[in-house]
Amino acid sequence: MIRVFYSSFDYLALKLLRLTVDIELVDRTIRKELEAKANPDSPEQYEYHIQTLQDRVSALIGHISIMIAVLTITLTGYSERSLATDLIRAELGLYLFIAICCLRCLRAYGFESSFDSEHYHEESKTDLVLRFGLFRLVNFIAIIATIAFVLTVTLFPPAL
Repeated sequence: MIRVFYSSFDYLALKLLRLTVDIELVDRTIRKELEAKANPDSPEQYEYHIQTLQDRVSALIGHISIMIAVLTITLTGYSERSLATDLIRAELGLYLFIAICCLRCLRAYGFESSFDSEHYHEESKTDLVLRFGLFRLVNFIAIIATIAFVLTVTLFPPAL
């Protein structure tokens, strides 16, 4: 199910991408990534990926903030408790959970537990895997939650 969702979404996104994005810029970015991968275990490589991930998480936090505001305003448009208000409350809780996970991804980079380079390097790898995995999860949940919100207000319009 998830694979079908991603492939359908990616197909449409790729069509839009070709219409709106400078392909040369994308090509230069990919070349930079490939050059950096010549030494994939370097500390600079981990720092680069963590910085890139933090940029993505920051963008997702912006989306989450807007959705929390929109959900709160939409919730005030219902005069009594209903399935729609329960769904919106659940979505608010879900977005708050996503925000907490995103804040974990933005935690300051550095480790107090070890100062020697071998342990620092290993902790960097582990932290990058955790941050990237957590981001992928919450990004997927945010997409689903946004679609659920659109469906909720479409099926149960508020009286704003």
